[in-house]
Amino acid sequence: MTMVQSLVHTIGIEPARMRVLDTIRHKRNVVDYSGEDVEPSDAREAVAAAKALLADVKAWLVKNHAELS
Repeated sequence: MTMVQSLVHTIGIEPARMRVLDTIRHKRNVVDYSGEDVEPSDAREAVAAAKALLADVKAWLVKNHAELS
């Protein structure tokens, strides 16, 4: 299980959203190892997904561990 896959169990994101994040993770790995260029649309999707995930993690922290937020 990857960190992305664990988000379903840790902060409760929907499995469909986890699959989107996992696809982004996989694309990043391919680019890292192949040296291929990143498509601008893929980069925009990854940034938007990361911003949304950050907001969700912050909200989860406030709700579950206010002392850490």
